[in-house]
Amino acid sequence: MSHVTKNYIILLMAVFALFSSIGFAADFDVSITPSQYSVYPGDIINFNTEIKNNLNSTQEFSVAITNVNHPNWVTIKDYRFSIEPNETKKFIFYISPDKDAQKETCAFDFDLSYTIDDEKRTIHRKVNFFVMQEGLLELELNMEKSRLIQGEDANIVVIVRNKGIADFKNALVVIELKEKDKKIEEKIPLLKIGEERRFEKTFEFDDVEQMDEFIVSTKLYKTYLSGAKSNLLESRQITGEIAKKSKVQTSYFESRENYIVKGEYKASNKGNAVGESLFSLDILYPMSFYEFSRAPDAIITNNTNNIKTAIWNCPSIDPGKSCSVSYSVDLKSLFYIKIFGTFFLILYVFYIVSHQIYLKKKILKVSDTKTSISIELKNNSGKVLDKCEIIEFVPASLKVDGKFDALPPDEIKRSKKGTHLKWIFKPFMRGEERIIVYSVTPILKTFGGITVAPTKAIGYKKRKMYIKKSKSLNVC
Repeated sequence: MSHVTKNYIILLMAVFALFSSIGFAADFDVSITPSQYSVYPGDIINFNTEIKNNLNSTQEFSVAITNVNHPNWVTIKDYRFSIEPNETKKFIFYISPDKDAQKETCAFDFDLSYTIDDEKRTIHRKVNFFVMQEGLLELELNMEKSRLIQGEDANIVVIVRNKGIADFKNALVVIELKEKDKKIEEKIPLLKIGEERRFEKTFEFDDVEQMDEFIVSTKLYKTYLSGAKSNLLESRQITGEIAKKSKVQTSYFESRENYIVKGEYKASNKGNAVGESLFSLDILYPMSFYEFSRAPDAIITNNTNNIKTAIWNCPSIDPGKSCSVSYSVDLKSLFYIKIFGTFFLILYVFYIVSHQIYLKKKILKVSDTKTSISIELKNNSGKVLDKCEIIEFVPASLKVDGKFDALPPDEIKRSKKGTHLKWIFKPFMRGEERIIVYSVTPILKTFGGITVAPTKAIGYKKRKMYIKKSKSLNVC
């Protein structure tokens, strides 16, 4: 057979195949419309398909969508069905590249097969789309301090960088503190080549946290607008530690009714670790009219002044618990009190009043927006105190002026509830006076005004404390 004859036969076969394909296509109208022509790895393309039966008989069909290199990318339903004459069948098939798919142009074969007069026929279509290249993200998680003191907040920094050679679209950062059931989500619609996104977050811990450790985790996801399942790209976590501490608050109260004097000392642990406290009370002897709620742990006798000092120790106060000691004095039980009752009462009152700390707080109006508060302090205890502390709390509705008019505080602690101020005078001499002045500005006006809690003064003399509170003030 000559070369020309061979070419002629091949040409006839090609023409015959062409006319056969055209003939098959006339049997049915096939329309395939993609929702998009490009896709990221892991995303989904929807192909809307319509097939119309132009024949006068009902036909059974089967649909196959194939690609030798990517056989698992296709999802299709109703792959075998029937169509009545002049009926149009509509269905959707999905193609989803693997999440690690490379950049390429893909062509899938759509074959619609049916049989007429024992002759199997196939209508063939090409489905083309492009797999785009995605950027490469890097996740970083940092904590400012991994060891926190009770009541301290955890400051977290999350950084997402695009280290790839293409832009990255639709990322999601999830930052989570499981121990407090806190979750923060941040969307990143677009991160260009070489660009980074920084997120600074704070997780708050209160003064009575019971946990010893906590874990902050962050996860980076690739999300898809088509509704495909998010892909976890990378995750990081950091373990933090909370150092527990006790927070023992003490109070002392004494009252008198007729001839009965009653007193109570109470120490309450507001922290999250076991605390301790010590209470002492001076007793004149040989008087024996005191009654205690529990026996003293120790008694120290001072023969020179005829004074016994009773000491109570609370060595293990659990968090949220308290330790208290109460006593009562029956003045009627003493013979010489009946004779010299008035004298001893005056002496007792003078002793209590004169051995105190003088504390007074008042408002100095400066302007319509600014108010100054003065605190007057004097040591009237008749003793040189080892230390005297002034504790002031300003609610968050008032802003404390950073420039203090007199005696700036030794400690300033800010929280979401307000500002804690503390002045420390060490030592505090007998008769010594101090005047403290600071200014505040209301952040938000309220109808009933803003109240500043009472100022607390605590004097320390060895194992004894002198506590004094001022009145609360309405600032504005």
